[in-house]
Amino acid sequence: MCCVDLNAMHSVLADPNPPGPIEILSKMTNSIDLLWGAAPLMSTASGYFYKLTYNSLQQVVNVSSAITHLTLSSLLSGTSYNISVRTVGPMDFESESVYKYMVTTRPYNVTSPRTMPTERNINVTWSPPIDYKNNYRYNLTWQSSDDQVFRNISYTESIYITNLMSGTEYNINVTTETSDGTQSATVPVFTCTDASPVKDLTCNGPNSGEANVNLHWSKPEGKSSGFQFTVLNGSQNNTSEGHCCTHTISNLAYHSEYNITVKTQSCGKPSTPEMIKCLTGVAKPPIPLNFMKELDLTKDHQTFTVKIKTDLIDNSKGPVTHVGILVASDDNAQSSNLEKFLVKTYDDWKHKSAQVYLATVVSYITTSRSSTNPLEISVGTKSTWKVYRNDVLDPSGTYKYSIVMFTYLAMDSNGYINISSSVFSITVFSGVTLDKDPVITWIAVGVTVGIFGLLFFILIGFVIYWRRLIRKESPDIQIQSLGGKV
Repeated sequence: MCCVDLNAMHSVLADPNPPGPIEILSKMTNSIDLLWGAAPLMSTASGYFYKLTYNSLQQVVNVSSAITHLTLSSLLSGTSYNISVRTVGPMDFESESVYKYMVTTRPYNVTSPRTMPTERNINVTWSPPIDYKNNYRYNLTWQSSDDQVFRNISYTESIYITNLMSGTEYNINVTTETSDGTQSATVPVFTCTDASPVKDLTCNGPNSGEANVNLHWSKPEGKSSGFQFTVLNGSQNNTSEGHCCTHTISNLAYHSEYNITVKTQSCGKPSTPEMIKCLTGVAKPPIPLNFMKELDLTKDHQTFTVKIKTDLIDNSKGPVTHVGILVASDDNAQSSNLEKFLVKTYDDWKHKSAQVYLATVVSYITTSRSSTNPLEISVGTKSTWKVYRNDVLDPSGTYKYSIVMFTYLAMDSNGYINISSSVFSITVFSGVTLDKDPVITWIAVGVTVGIFGLLFFILIGFVIYWRRLIRKESPDIQIQSLGGKV
């Protein structure tokens, strides 16, 4: 015993070495996983252990000196714990404690997240986590498809996110957070803002082709995946889809008005519809077979009138609005390429600068005419339509005429038909020979009768003269015969 250092023994027994610093490995809603450093020279010595204390009730856990890792379980979620570890040796001598203050278990995550997006905003709501505590707050982040990240804090179970891009997908994360920043598991929710409507929507129905409507618009704000077009036609709606920023809707009726809606499509709800009224165009009116043979014709010595039965006028490519008549007297005038003569007048024809001229054009209103009342067009009446004179023809003249039917008539600034803009069909030629001038006929008859009368009187005079001459010669002959007998 004389060799034992009593002071050193007392020091070892009274002051065991303290453990190393406490490290928190992980935190869960009901547990904390921690690690601390081993007390120097204590791990192999007998009679030593670690005393771990936590929570406000100073709950104690004793751990073998060979173990420096422990999971505290059955804890309260979202609750802060002060944790201490000390070394305990023989005779319950204890070292100084090492501490880890305010170690908070994770709170539970929110439940039932919901989104109510509009075009530029999203209203996010959720249900509070179980075991909710008054010091909780909610950390929200949202990220658009172009990877921009935004953050905000809410102290209630909702947030209204503004100034977003329309038609865009957003990844929104809601995380419960304690006052010291300890966070729950993140609850993600994906949603898309509504698409923005199209802008500057216009339409036109082109003439001379199919019965189509061409739509044009400006690119809407935000993002879009396409566009939906709906043609409202009574009880039936026809829908098609297309891309920015033009679209053609076909298989429609000629010269008909349609209500058309356009919706922008996106990853979320489509935009509010933009509506426009569109009128389809017209095409060349069909000419029925044997059209010219079905016409009724009346004439005199200077004019002729064509009567067109209304059932010969085909409105299937759009209503016929005007009907005109081309006239020619030249035998060489052909039925092909007659449209170039729609700008030729009576004066051009009279001056021999045109083989064919447009005599006149009359309006044709379908709704105001009975099916039994034909359309009449007269040539040679001395009337005028625009710059076109419809002057008299030559008596006994032989003419050709052709009918022009317009579904769209355009005029230029000088009063001539605009051939390139107008829509029309022209028939083949048919012929007509006018009557003789009755005045000339009666003059001719009078002259003839006069001549015959004069000749008759001359003849009568000659007969009288001859008879008188015969009578004078007869007595002389008789006297001579009597004298001979004496």
